[in-house]
Amino acid sequence: MGVKDVADAADMAVSTLFTYFPRRVVIAAARGLPTRRLVKHFRTPQPSGWLKHRLGFSQPEGWKERSLEHVLLSLHVLASIVFVGGSAVATSLFPRYAPVAAGVAVGTATGPRPSDSGKEPGEDSGERNQAAAVVLHRITRVYSLLGLVVPVAGITLANVQGRMGEIWIIVSMTLTAVAGGLLVTQIYPRLRDALSKPDDGRQLRTLSMLAGIYNLMWAIVVVLMIVRPGSGSGV
Repeated sequence: MGVKDVADAADMAVSTLFTYFPRRVVIAAARGLPTRRLVKHFRTPQPSGWLKHRLGFSQPEGWKERSLEHVLLSLHVLASIVFVGGSAVATSLFPRYAPVAAGVAVGTATGPRPSDSGKEPGEDSGERNQAAAVVLHRITRVYSLLGLVVPVAGITLANVQGRMGEIWIIVSMTLTAVAGGLLVTQIYPRLRDALSKPDDGRQLRTLSMLAGIYNLMWAIVVVLMIVRPGSGSGV
């Protein structure tokens, strides 16, 4: 065996020592320090994955569960802002642009009155816009369907966190169900009727009232999500 072979073997041995044992232990052994602590360290079984932990490749315990919670919470919040917020705005704006029956002045339910601008009664200085009302009606329909992601993600997140029994979760789910029922059974059919069969403005005033109730329930849900009354974690 030549000198080069000996040097290669020494390099491999040193690399192995620094790979599998703490650097300070190898240096201490090379300096001839007392070996009692070194022997104790070598005889102590190392925990599973200790090498990955020293190299920085290990993950903290429970990181998968926390990552799932972060994904569900992000999906829940983003879907609430985009889909629920979009449907709330669309239902609120619809009565402003929806058409009324010909010959009926906007803002009255008792009959026509002459228009000061010389336009036909019911044209309301150009604010009424059939195309805008159709777009708002379509937004309400599509965003309401996509908004189903909000309760699904919220209930899944509550199950993962073990919070299904907390009072704020129960009240939020109840208000969400009531708001969804109001949208499906009252608001959306009235939007469709307002487009297909315009009247003297009475159904638009009813729509405005229902949209206000719908938005109020979602506002209460948002407050519950922030305050969390009865939360077991206190955060």
